[in-house]
Amino acid sequence: MVMTNAVIREFTTRTRLHVTPDTGGDPDAVLHGTILKETVAPLTYNSSTQQSSSFLITIVASVSLTGREGKVLFENPNYVFRQQFQSTTDLPSFFQENPAAVERLSREFARALVADVLEGF
Repeated sequence: MVMTNAVIREFTTRTRLHVTPDTGGDPDAVLHGTILKETVAPLTYNSSTQQSSSFLITIVASVSLTGREGKVLFENPNYVFRQQFQSTTDLPSFFQENPAAVERLSREFARALVADVLEGF
């Protein structure tokens, strides 16, 4: 839901399109996306604390934008997005920061995706 809302917000702020998560009606175009894979891998390691200090988050999604007549306007069945995430050595605050990290990741994913879709026209 967070990713969907971020993509809707990004399309709304960057274009004049009226974007809705509804599947009904007679839309000019339909954007369909499915997250296929999400991985989190340690990126840097702090030897003094024996913990990872940053992670690389990778999201792989299948994305397609189809026009009213069924013509594919944009398609990438293997859309890859990566972002570095800094962690903290304080475990309780790490879990408190996690929703903010998901929000940040969603915003950055949406920016990249919408830019790619718009440049694809």
